[in-house]
Amino acid sequence: MAAFTQDYEMPWRPTFEWYSCLGWGGGALASGLVSITSTLPSGPFYYMGGFCAVMAGVQAWQARSHTEIKNSLIGHELEFESLENLYKRVQADTTGKGLWLGYGFEWGQQHAQRVYEITKRALEPEISEKVRKRFKTPQVGKTWIHGVEPKEHEIDVPLKHLDGHSIAFGTTGSGKTRLFDLIISQAIFRNESCFIIDPKGDQELWKNAFRACQLAGRPDAFVHFNPAFPEMSYRIDPLKNWNRPTEVASRIKDLIVSDSDNDPFAQFSWNAINNIVQGLVATGVRPNFKRLRKYIEGGPASLLRRALKNHFDDHAAGWRSAIGGQLSKAKDGETETKIMVEYYREFVSERHPSQPLDGLCRMFEHERAHFSKMTASLEPILNQLTAGELGDLLSPDPDDQTDHRPITDSARMINKGQVVYCGLDSLTDSTIGSALGSIFLADLTSVAGDRYNYGVDNRPINLIVDEAAEVVNGPLIQLMNKGRGAHFRVMIASQTFADFSARLGSESKARQVIGNANNLIGLRTKDGETQEFICEPLGDTVVRQIMHTQNTTAIDSEKNPASFSGGYGERLIETDMPLFAQNLLGNLPNLEYIASVSGGRIYKGRIPIITSDIEMGLEDQPWIKNRHADDF
Repeated sequence: MAAFTQDYEMPWRPTFEWYSCLGWGGGALASGLVSITSTLPSGPFYYMGGFCAVMAGVQAWQARSHTEIKNSLIGHELEFESLENLYKRVQADTTGKGLWLGYGFEWGQQHAQRVYEITKRALEPEISEKVRKRFKTPQVGKTWIHGVEPKEHEIDVPLKHLDGHSIAFGTTGSGKTRLFDLIISQAIFRNESCFIIDPKGDQELWKNAFRACQLAGRPDAFVHFNPAFPEMSYRIDPLKNWNRPTEVASRIKDLIVSDSDNDPFAQFSWNAINNIVQGLVATGVRPNFKRLRKYIEGGPASLLRRALKNHFDDHAAGWRSAIGGQLSKAKDGETETKIMVEYYREFVSERHPSQPLDGLCRMFEHERAHFSKMTASLEPILNQLTAGELGDLLSPDPDDQTDHRPITDSARMINKGQVVYCGLDSLTDSTIGSALGSIFLADLTSVAGDRYNYGVDNRPINLIVDEAAEVVNGPLIQLMNKGRGAHFRVMIASQTFADFSARLGSESKARQVIGNANNLIGLRTKDGETQEFICEPLGDTVVRQIMHTQNTTAIDSEKNPASFSGGYGERLIETDMPLFAQNLLGNLPNLEYIASVSGGRIYKGRIPIITSDIEMGLEDQPWIKNRHADDF
């Protein structure tokens, strides 16, 4: 019992050590006065005074330590870190400490014990009053949660742990974007490629990313894309990278909202797109959204004619003399196409079949009204992705001499180690923003497949997805499942677990996404299900409390009614409790988090706000046309 009692700590009691210090100090003073003023031998009093002084010092040290723990409950001011200091920190990291996540400590049993003592003794009103007196502005959340440990240190997560992917949950304003600021800047300073997908289009996020590129001496490595600012955006072709033509159809089919994977309308649309893509490839033309829209809405007749001509030239040398007369009499392109289709089926297809041509022929002969009905859910998507300036951004024409905006694609940007910011402008149009995010993620998954299969480049790629529930799709799940071998580090953030369930249509798929993240960061969140999901992997611990017992018993009430016995006892008991209580997540201040990393450690930390005085210098960048930096 004595050993267990020594382990028990009650730091929120009054600091009795100060009284003991005063008593020993008074004894030392009295011994000194007696040795000076009395005629008694002074030697014993010197020894006694010295002993009292030592004990007073020990008690003062203990009192100071105890007071420090109590004072730390008031909390900390917001932490700021300049971009320049962060750059120096990364450059000086020769030991490979890894990713710096601010200041904090490793959360353990003693902290759970201290939290339990605070809540049990209802000390929160007293702490809140001290916080109100210290801080000029009202504080969000309960600062004492971080204050249960007075000694902070820098939190560094080894880079190899990031290969297991990361996820952050936090409500609006809790600090997700500022967390990404910290992560992205360090990745840029490590000369790594970053691909940032930001549905909100946070200006401070992309500005800090650009400043980091400037500070690292690579301002040209920054790529900006945002449909809200088309004249300042790169033109990016998200359909350029694929290993099989069927991938293009699958990417676009995933944008169709359907209740099941076997939706006949979605399947019909996939088949139509695949036929067109196969035809374009057969004619040596690269697929893009504008071309797909053209042949879905206007029919595949012109594409089929070109494909048939190429096929006839290769496999039917006399075709022009055989049907040239008929073609010259044809009144329109539709009639020409019908003549060529008949010739292909009667004289060419048996000896020189072509699957792309067969698909285009069936599509050409399909009843037009029924075709339009079956592709009714596809046409709006293609219209959205090709309308206005967005069409030129996503379907760039390299032969257009009037448009000087740079043209690029995911594979090129990643292989060059560029930093890509994709603002989706979802606040203006959530449907297009969601479609853009999904298309870019599918494109990145294809690039990851190339890197995995052919070892294109060993440079790490950091994929940062804010508000990930708005764009999550099958390719992102595949990327998190298999992207480690392609050196992809995926970091996603969302507000609640339910956001993923709503987007993917089931809780099991949502857990499939989150289950691929080995590193979990929880900022302030109010959703109970999300809180439970964050705290569950942290595990349980044991909290101790002293149970007081007392009793009285009548010894012999018949012979001696006044005879009683009594007793009093103390017992230390242990109770299983969560290591980090679920309700604490709803009370975390801004920029504070609890994190579980793949190494098995649990950290309670504070995120610094990145600041910089670097001039943007946007006017000299190739992606700025006729606009000033102040216009952003």
